Amino acid sequence: MSTINVTLITHTPDPDNIVYMAARTCYSKEVDYLAEHTNRAGLIRKVIKSGHTSVLEHVNYTFGLTGVSRVFLAQVTRHRVGVAFSVRSMRYVNLADTELDDMYYFGDHDAEVAEAYQKALAAYQALVDQGVLKEDARYVLPNGSPSPMMITMNARELLHYFGLRCCQRAQTEHRIVANKMLALVKPTSEVIFEKAGPACAQLGYCPEGALSCGRVFTLDQAIEAYRREHP
Repeated sequence: MSTINVTLITHTPDPDNIVYMAARTCYSKEVDYLAEHTNRAGLIRKVIKSGHTSVLEHVNYTFGLTGVSRVFLAQVTRHRVGVAFSVRSMRYVNLADTELDDMYYFGDHDAEVAEAYQKALAAYQALVDQGVLKEDARYVLPNGSPSPMMITMNARELLHYFGLRCCQRAQTEHRIVANKMLALVKPTSEVIFEKAGPACAQLGYCPEGALSCGRVFTLDQAIEAYRREHP
C-alpha cells in the first residue's frame, strides 16, 4: 500500500531569533529587530512554559505530503488555526488510473481491501466513460484514495498538532505523518521543539483521562495523589 512521504519545503529562517524578538517586544522597553541574538534559549523556554505561545505564530513551516489519504485529509483539516492547505482536487484530476500501491490502508486484510479498491476504481472509470462528470463520479471513490497536499503551519499550532497526533492513541496514518514532520522541524530550532511530541511529553502528564494509553499518569491521578498527600 501507499508509502507516506513528508517533505519540509521551506520555513521561517532562524526561528529561535524570530520568537526571541517577538518575546522581547512584549517584555522589554527597547528591541533591536535587526540584531542577531545568541542568548535566546532562556526567554523562549520561559514563554513556552508559561503558555504565552502567541509569539510562536511568527514562525511558519510548509510541508509537502504524498501517500496520504482522504481519511487523513478529513482529520488534518480539523486543525484550523494558523494552518493553510492546498489539496489535490478530485473535480479536476482523473483518478481512474490510480495504482493500488497509491491507495492507503493499514491493517490485517490487505487482499480484501485491495479487491474492494479495484471494484471502486472500476466503478469510477465506468461512470467517467459514460460521461459522468469527475466531480460527480468521485463519490464512489474510497477514503483511501491518495490526496497529496501542501500544509503550512505556524510553530504554535505545530506544538498543538504534535501533542494530539504523535499520541499513541492517534490513528496510525496520522501518527506516521506527525512523527515525520516532528523529525524534520526539530533540527531547525534549538529550543522551540525540544519538548515537542505527544501531549504527555510536553505536559509531563496525560490529558486523555480514562482514555489514556497508560504510559504516564493522568491529570486526574495527579490531583488524586495530591489530595491524598494534602487532605
